[in-house]
Amino acid sequence: MQQIKNYFKKIEAVLEKRKALPKKKSPTAKGLLAAPPSVAKTEKEDPTLKMVADYIEGIRETRQEILNGNK
Repeated sequence: MQQIKNYFKKIEAVLEKRKALPKKKSPTAKGLLAAPPSVAKTEKEDPTLKMVADYIEGIRETRQEILNGNK
């Protein structure tokens, strides 16, 4: 049971980190030889943890839309 609680805490941490990051539009490259903007990862995320966090985030957004009456 403790392992499940720890896993859920990790998922909550990923979701909180996503909320804290501002959503920016990437600038377009200027010219053919311009390098595309790179996204540097400081931590290596577990792909299954990321996938579960995506599902939980989607469920929460849908629930909020239902409660607000939006479609």
